[in-house]
Amino acid sequence: MQLLKRFFISSLARQFTFSVVILLAVLMSFFVYDLVSRQHEFLIKQSNKQVHGMAETLAANGASWILSNDVVGIEEIILSQSSFPELSYAMFININGKVLGYTDNNQVGRYVDDPISRQLLTIPAKTTVLYESSSFIDVAAPVFVKDRQIGWARVGVDRGEIAHSLEAVTRNGVIYILVAIILGVLFSWFITRGLSAGIQGLTQALHKVIKGERDIQCKLDRYDELGSLSNDFNHMLDTINEREEQLIESYQALDQSEQKISRLVSSLTPEYFFYSHDTNGRFTYVSPSITNVLGYTCEEFAQDFDQYFTDNPINDRARYFTQQSISGYRQLPYELETFHKNGSKHILEVTEVPVFDNHNNVIAVEGMAHDINERKHAEAALHAEKNKLAMEQALLRSLINSVPDLIFYKNHESVYMGCNKAFEEFVGYQEAEIIGKTDFDLFPQGVAEFFRKKDGEMLASSRSRQNEEWVDYPDGRKVLLDTLKTPYYGPDNKVLGLIGISRDITEQRSQEEQLRRSQKMEALGKLTGGIAHDYNNLLGVIMGYAEILGLELADNARLSKYAMEIYSAGERGGRLTRKLLAFTRKDVAAADVTDINSVLETNQQMLEKTLTARIKINMQLTGSVWPLWLDQGGLEDLILNMSINAMHAMPDGGNLTFATTNVSLAETEAQALELPVGDYVQFTVTDTGIGMDKEVCSRIFDPFYSTKGEMGSGLGLSQVYGYVHAAGGVINVYSEPGHGTRFMILFPRYFSSDAAKSDRDISEMMKSSGHETVLIVDDDEQLRQQAGETLKAYGYHVLEASQSSKALEILTNESVDLLIANVIMPEMGGCQLSTEVHKKYPQIKVLLASGFNDDRYLSTINGELKSNMLRKPFRPDDLLYRVRSMLDQK
Repeated sequence: MQLLKRFFISSLARQFTFSVVILLAVLMSFFVYDLVSRQHEFLIKQSNKQVHGMAETLAANGASWILSNDVVGIEEIILSQSSFPELSYAMFININGKVLGYTDNNQVGRYVDDPISRQLLTIPAKTTVLYESSSFIDVAAPVFVKDRQIGWARVGVDRGEIAHSLEAVTRNGVIYILVAIILGVLFSWFITRGLSAGIQGLTQALHKVIKGERDIQCKLDRYDELGSLSNDFNHMLDTINEREEQLIESYQALDQSEQKISRLVSSLTPEYFFYSHDTNGRFTYVSPSITNVLGYTCEEFAQDFDQYFTDNPINDRARYFTQQSISGYRQLPYELETFHKNGSKHILEVTEVPVFDNHNNVIAVEGMAHDINERKHAEAALHAEKNKLAMEQALLRSLINSVPDLIFYKNHESVYMGCNKAFEEFVGYQEAEIIGKTDFDLFPQGVAEFFRKKDGEMLASSRSRQNEEWVDYPDGRKVLLDTLKTPYYGPDNKVLGLIGISRDITEQRSQEEQLRRSQKMEALGKLTGGIAHDYNNLLGVIMGYAEILGLELADNARLSKYAMEIYSAGERGGRLTRKLLAFTRKDVAAADVTDINSVLETNQQMLEKTLTARIKINMQLTGSVWPLWLDQGGLEDLILNMSINAMHAMPDGGNLTFATTNVSLAETEAQALELPVGDYVQFTVTDTGIGMDKEVCSRIFDPFYSTKGEMGSGLGLSQVYGYVHAAGGVINVYSEPGHGTRFMILFPRYFSSDAAKSDRDISEMMKSSGHETVLIVDDDEQLRQQAGETLKAYGYHVLEASQSSKALEILTNESVDLLIANVIMPEMGGCQLSTEVHKKYPQIKVLLASGFNDDRYLSTINGELKSNMLRKPFRPDDLLYRVRSMLDQK
């Protein structure tokens, strides 16, 4: 087997010839097989189609003859089919299996009894193949007369001729295959003979070249690829000869270059060394100064230069530059890092150039290396210093940007040179956009002129200046800036520009203004409170005895009426003191659940008559407005006060609009208004009057401040302010001269708790008598006696004390159920007394009474005492109800 394989592989001609024979044999065999198969299939199909046609034609033509039982006609039809080649028989059979006609007359009249024929007695009435093989086929077709089967027409055909034809085709195909193989062998032998002869010629010439022969030629008298190959082979030999000659010349040039290098090196300073290497990277020369630079001898350095490279990434680029020089590209100086013989690392600056021969081919690379280690250390130190300076500058910049105040600096012409982040946010520009601009580019005209004037004053005096500057923007924003500007100087002590620091004090000034207003209100409250305290005591005595007198004189209508008039006058005096105390009151004494829409609608007709027809009142009330916890009388006074102010602001008539709506304040909005987050009812009063300037708006809620001269007291809006704040709300005013005024009030929404007791329950509680002991402590003797008389009339045991110390003495000897104490008394007030009583006698209930509430006193008591406080002046009914309710509490 090995010998056979070697026989075929050793010759290209044999390989090609064998491949052609195998290919032709396989292809022709497939062709003949496919042809015979297709011919056989075609002939069988044609035979089937013809036999089916004969049977169906026979059935169609013999139907009438069978029906008439015409034997002669049946024989003629069968004889007409006898001319068909290879027909074995044709016959007619009735449905009972009797032969009515046959190509062999001897069979007529017989009944079929073979298995194939008996199928006709049971199968469906359609054309059927009774028997089929490669050499014979038997087909029967039903005979119908008017859709009624009367028999069968049957045909049998011999297929022997088809088989003989296919054998002939197969035999001829085999002959064609053998002929094709023989022709293929001859054709491949002639082709490969010419190819192998040319290749052998090239092989012999190549063997001579390997042995060193150069003066040879391979000549093939051909015009095909082998001829081109022989020509290229000859050209290659010529090129090799030329390159060898060039290489000899290059070595001579390199030797001359090395001599030049030697002369050049002798003039180099000790920090430089010169080298040369060929295109394979092998050093051919290193100058002796290498020892001064890196400590190696020429032989040590040239032996293996790569081992002296450090792992510095710049060495990868150095290798790339060297490769570029070998490729013939001139390089700019580059750096690399290598080890000194003593182990230290040195940075070298290298300059390389490629060396070309006379044919412009690179034959070597020459370079000069310079030790720049000291320079690199100096550069590193300088870089570190720069980094330190940059970090200090970044830190300074970060500190400036962290300052919430506005910081900026300008040159001596007021042109911006820089700023911090806060200033960027204030003006709405980035620092890069601000630099080079003036105030006229960033602020409104009037503001810019003011800034320029202040800058000029500061630069002229070279002294720091501090100013408060209002900045009014076209969109309506008003910002108050507290600005300090100071000059900055150059090395020659000359002013270069100014540095400014501004703080937005708008909110601070607003808070200061509110504090100032609150302090005024507190001072006025203390003044009025002192008067109201004594006045309420007097009113309490008057009203108490007036009511008792009315009860005693019930039978005398005239005298009883006088007593009631005295009582009514006392009530009016009480309402007057409540208005005075509204300046500083922290709660609403007579508050109840109030529907502000109902109050406005109820008072609309009264307001229209008060304001006259020249003032048109508009009501814009939101349906289902939230309930409020307000003193309804105080709310009516508020509406009337603001309506009269609006009327005075519209001397020629105008529109006055009252509007209500529900609002929910988010955290940001609530903080701006200094209110808790939650639900509020917004009540706005808008007029179309003459309006007010900024100064008037800032003082409009001050007590006794008025723009009406003798026509106004200056207390109307002060009362409004006190009422709103006592209700836990806020009031703001928006106005401009000539554009009317709008007051915006926010009242907190009221969430109802347990329902109050009915009037019937209250009346029964007041009239019910008592037996408990009540201690009344008040420095006003008349008021103390009047209260005691009222309680005694309903069965209570009453003890009295003019001051707290006497009350404490009484408590040590008497059992007391309820203590009624005045809040403000000499020595020890009611709040302190309640604290002492709670510590020593926790079972005693305490009811405080006062006509003036001061936070200095109320802040020391708990919320229950504050909420149950009895307000002076009080009616006897109020006293009886409060005492009974306190005593009945568990």
